Amino acid sequence: MILFCGLFGVEAIACQIIIANIYYTSFSIPIGMMTAASSCIGKQIGSGDVGKARQYYAAYKYLFFFFILTCFIVLYFSWNLLFSLFTTSEDILKIGRSIRLLICIVMVFDHWQGV
Repeated sequence: MILFCGLFGVEAIACQIIIANIYYTSFSIPIGMMTAASSCIGKQIGSGDVGKARQYYAAYKYLFFFFILTCFIVLYFSWNLLFSLFTTSEDILKIGRSIRLLICIVMVFDHWQGV
């Protein structure tokens, strides 16, 4: 992949790095939530209380849904603000704006893996 970086412009590579930073930061919360959910549900299954495990799963499913929805809305509508924290280059901001919806949709599916 590094060999192909020369084929892209500096602006495209900079935009990719900014998106990766935002993406990895926003993915840290669902990973923590997924770990907490699996340990709580696993504890209930291990103790033989499958009904309680199903209740926990339902609660975590709704929690994940609202977190993902909030994350999508915040990222979509504050995209320019987030990008401006990393750069002031208008070319990079223009590239970021052009792929904003695609990145937000990809984040929804990637965050939903926690469920």
